[in-house]
Amino acid sequence: MLKEGIRQGRRPRPDDLHHIMARALSLSDAADHFGIKIPADRMAEIHGALEAELDSIEAFEDGIRAVDRLQAEGIKIAIASNLAAPYAEPVRRL
Repeated sequence: MLKEGIRQGRRPRPDDLHHIMARALSLSDAADHFGIKIPADRMAEIHGALEAELDSIEAFEDGIRAVDRLQAEGIKIAIASNLAAPYAEPVRRL
């Protein structure tokens, strides 16, 4: 999306990624926030690419086993990430 903004003459700002990472923005909301106009067909393409990436996320088998063992011992597990909001759902699925 930020590349689309560059094509439209919007210069990237140092805090752009902070806004993307710190807010639960949809792709459309992020485009609006940055003042980037993305045609519906291009937005669908960007959204499809994001969905494909999210669908491809898999846990490492040894990681699943480690979490299972820790939980079996009564140890609570938390996950911290610096990924944008859309990446939270695949982690919840795991």
